[in-house]
Amino acid sequence: MKKKTFIVCFIIGLFLFGWFDGLVDDSSKYYCFSLFLFLLPFILYFVSCGIKKIIIESRKKYITKMERKVMEVSKNYQEVLNLNNKYKFIALDKNKFDIYEREYSLKSYDRVSGSDIIRYYVENNTSDLRSKIELAIKNKKLYDRYMKEFLNIDVPLEDDIINDKLEISKEKYLKIENKLLNKFKVDESVYNIKINVNVYYCSSRGQNRYSKSRTYDFVEIVKIYNDWLKGKNYEVSARLERSIMNDNIRYNVLKRDNFSCVLCGATTKDGVKLHVDHIIPVSKGGKTVMNNLRTLCDRCNKGKSNKIENNDSICPKCGGTLVKRQGKYGAFIGCSNYPKCHYVKEK
Repeated sequence: MKKKTFIVCFIIGLFLFGWFDGLVDDSSKYYCFSLFLFLLPFILYFVSCGIKKIIIESRKKYITKMERKVMEVSKNYQEVLNLNNKYKFIALDKNKFDIYEREYSLKSYDRVSGSDIIRYYVENNTSDLRSKIELAIKNKKLYDRYMKEFLNIDVPLEDDIINDKLEISKEKYLKIENKLLNKFKVDESVYNIKINVNVYYCSSRGQNRYSKSRTYDFVEIVKIYNDWLKGKNYEVSARLERSIMNDNIRYNVLKRDNFSCVLCGATTKDGVKLHVDHIIPVSKGGKTVMNNLRTLCDRCNKGKSNKIENNDSICPKCGGTLVKRQGKYGAFIGCSNYPKCHYVKEK
């Protein structure tokens, strides 16, 4: 029983109890009847609920019985079943995906948009999002062909079959049949995905917190995917990766490399400026992670520009960075994206 219904019944019960108490001189003689009047609204409520449930159940049984009869004679229903067997849609794990992205500066938080983040995830196939979008697009193309055939299903049924076997009017038959066709039709969930992007920023001391979110529907997601597919692959990725760089990361890289250029060995004592360089440039898919960062002097960094020095440092399987790892049988060169990527470079 809902709270509002309980309160209404309680008030009506009190009213009936008080009314009867004022009607008789000695209500103690009629205590049981007074209690009955108080409980009467509750009794009527539960009785009405029971009757309503019985009516609903009996109606369901009647409808189910009629649906079964229509299934036996409806050629349109059989056509839908055959159509469903003809088209094999690849099932999606889920239809709504959540992305949580942290920004490391208020400036990048204000600048970044949800479409940029989706494009970044698509570009790098983070959490297999690109694969899932491509699967949804494939299902959508298949679904359009499916619906074209579904809408062309129209096999008329002879009136004598309706009257002799079903004993219902033609209007009622068509209504039940239409309900059945829509019930067994493949719905849009086979392709209709949504992405909810949540962006947040928290200051280093935790004093300031900001967050924003937006949900993108299938049409918007496909537009972002197609824009990425046209060739602007690493434009957004580069902007996001540069925004991740902060003073803490920069200091840790310089300290790891002994505050000297890893190519020529120059330090600030030699009159050069030290830069933190992406080994694989962000303009070509490089990440702002420690194993893709190194210290270069301004001259070496300028000479290197955005070239990739050695393709041997790139994983041929997923495009990640090859790093030295320690395993059960000793050191080996493997992908930095492990365990998502299990590539191991042969000696």
